[in-house]
Amino acid sequence: MPESYLPVLPIHRAHTYSGRPRIRRRLKHLLVLGLPIAFLFLWFIRIAARDKWVRDFGYITRPLWDMSANKDRPQTIIPHYDVSESIIPGELCALHSWSNSSSTTPHTTPPNVYDAFLYSIELDLLEIRLHELWDVVDTFVIIEATRSFSGDLRHDMTPLSSLLASPQARLSWAGPKIKYELVDDLSPSPRDPFDNERHLRQRMDLLLSSAGVRPNDIVLMSDLDEIPTPHTIALLKQCSGWPSPLHLRMKNYLYSFEFPVQDDGYWRPKAVRWGGPGSFYNHAKGGDVMLANAGWHCSWCFRYIEDIQFKMTVRPNATFFAFKSTHFLNP
Repeated sequence: MPESYLPVLPIHRAHTYSGRPRIRRRLKHLLVLGLPIAFLFLWFIRIAARDKWVRDFGYITRPLWDMSANKDRPQTIIPHYDVSESIIPGELCALHSWSNSSSTTPHTTPPNVYDAFLYSIELDLLEIRLHELWDVVDTFVIIEATRSFSGDLRHDMTPLSSLLASPQARLSWAGPKIKYELVDDLSPSPRDPFDNERHLRQRMDLLLSSAGVRPNDIVLMSDLDEIPTPHTIALLKQCSGWPSPLHLRMKNYLYSFEFPVQDDGYWRPKAVRWGGPGSFYNHAKGGDVMLANAGWHCSWCFRYIEDIQFKMTVRPNATFFAFKSTHFLNP
């Protein structure tokens, strides 16, 4: 073939390849795109914090991530035996190595039981609690406030007193056993919502005294949604010598009785012999002994979404601090 017809091949020049220009271009693109995205993200966080979206999400999911209730729980667990119709009076006391109150002190007045708790909007649970414990509780001692713990005025509240006043009222049947007080002096702008809660619990001591509590009477200290079983209270009323304060371990339910929580139960509720150790109203650990299978705790169990929304505003500043203190962030 003639030389003039030979194909001309491209000539490749040898050069040294460097990826630095490409990396610089990518960094430049990332900065151009990343700065607006970061700005929009920070702006969203600011709007979310202002409109309380972060608080609401954290609080409504709190029962799922908050492990603080498991800290410092009482370690000594007392078994709670099933009750049958054939049981001999005082036999359960003997099983626990406790004394039968009627046999040891036959001429003394039996202790009265005071069920003391704070009330806000849990009307359905309140009615359940009254029915459940009516036969074993002598006086229900209830405090309600015109403000939430965060200081917000409850403009559209229906005081519990209005549900007790007339014969046609929903809870009029329970009036004879209820000692009630409406508190209107909570701080409108507390440093910490727990300050207002502590104030209400201190007022409970005065209300218990006004209700007639005496030394050796039994005071139940729990939140309204933590309900002991009737046979638990009957056992404590019948027996003497049980350790006071005695925590009551309760089965946990979340949002509804359809959703039992598979855990070790809730421990904060307790029974206290008035006049002895722990004879002041509180919702904290009072001893290291707990009675098993003593009731149930239905957390966030409301009929209406509006009630859940209200509860989320009760302690708006407390969610973040509770979140920081959990095992989730501190394993």
